[in-house]
Amino acid sequence: MAAAAALVRAGCLDCLIEALRAYEALRSVPAVAVEATAGAARTATLVAIRERELGLEDSGALTEARQLAASSPELSAALSLPIEVADTLAGRGAGSQIVSDAQMLAAGPAFRNRIEWTESLRVRADENELSAYLWLAFNCTYNSPTDAVIETLNESVPAWRDTSLIRFKIATCTAFRTPPLKELLEGDPRFLEVTYYLGLAAMIQGDLDGADAQFERAYTWATTARELQGKAELVYDPAGLICTMTIPLDSVTPEAAGRN
Repeated sequence: MAAAAALVRAGCLDCLIEALRAYEALRSVPAVAVEATAGAARTATLVAIRERELGLEDSGALTEARQLAASSPELSAALSLPIEVADTLAGRGAGSQIVSDAQMLAAGPAFRNRIEWTESLRVRADENELSAYLWLAFNCTYNSPTDAVIETLNESVPAWRDTSLIRFKIATCTAFRTPPLKELLEGDPRFLEVTYYLGLAAMIQGDLDGADAQFERAYTWATTARELQGKAELVYDPAGLICTMTIPLDSVTPEAAGRN
């Protein structure tokens, strides 16, 4: 159990997937079956959220979370709101906007219940790894916090704010922050999804060769582990001035790319 919990705190997508497998295996051990099932359900929800943040193909993790939660009335009650909130985060990465009817439909409950859900998430924010991440993710997606407010969100999750899981969310809240993202990757080479954001930062600053190198790392990682919905690769015009990406450029500013 401790090893699985440590992987969740590590926070990278590969770490979360490994943690989910560990929890699933532990469900067959009677002494820890209840706790392992709860851990698996929360971690599956985190996997689903990260896949959506990165624009990766849906692996069915949120469906698995629902199935696990339904295994007991207590767990179902505890995870009903977290899973519902997670389902509204579809396709909304750092600063991106809702662009499709499906995304608008998924986000509808969050817009309708924004104030109520914000307070409910705040009260439970420090309860576990999922509640902490959702507190940040929901605020970053639907409450448009300023830089000053983003820094205060951690105050509601004292037990989790120093974990890499939460540091990643803070570093990608509304717009990505390059220095803390670099720190995450330097501290843990498993955090390869960070290379995608570093590629965006390099591209915005005009370093197309640097961007290409980072995107190649991200693409290699993603295609090795799972299939991307949209390939993370650059497409240049003849002058090398235009580039299309799976994350809209209008969602990120040069100033944001260099934030501390």
